[in-house]
Amino acid sequence: MFGNLITSRQLRTLRDEACLFIEPFSEANLKETHYTLNPGRVLRKASQGDWDPCFTFSDTRPDFQLSANEYVVVEVKQTVKIQREGIVGRFLTTSTNIENGLLVVAGQIDSHYGTNGEALRFGVKNLLAEPNSISKDTRLAHLEFFDRSEE
Repeated sequence: MFGNLITSRQLRTLRDEACLFIEPFSEANLKETHYTLNPGRVLRKASQGDWDPCFTFSDTRPDFQLSANEYVVVEVKQTVKIQREGIVGRFLTTSTNIENGLLVVAGQIDSHYGTNGEALRFGVKNLLAEPNSISKDTRLAHLEFFDRSEE
């Protein structure tokens, strides 16, 4: 078990107490039991095997085109830091990705994640046999937080 699910009210308190950091923070992305993450930049695998940045989302570059069946790594635009022992985060896919044929590969984050400057990255695969796009407003994944300290 992950622990007790943190509600939006509890998440605001954790932010106020500097136990949990999400920046940029948008109230529109905060739902009752999760926070929605959006893409920040895209990385493609280079011939040497490294993941190199190839696209950054902005108002002037709002959409990235995925080729049919293409797999990329996407860094989210939000920085997330968990600064309290016992808090963990789990990612859930969004219904819009299911409907749009995008597979998001993600795991979980543990206490103290982000305190060393780690960027949240997800694998994203276009499951369609035709081009597909990701926009700066794509709901990439929902992040749920759990408090394990109360178990």
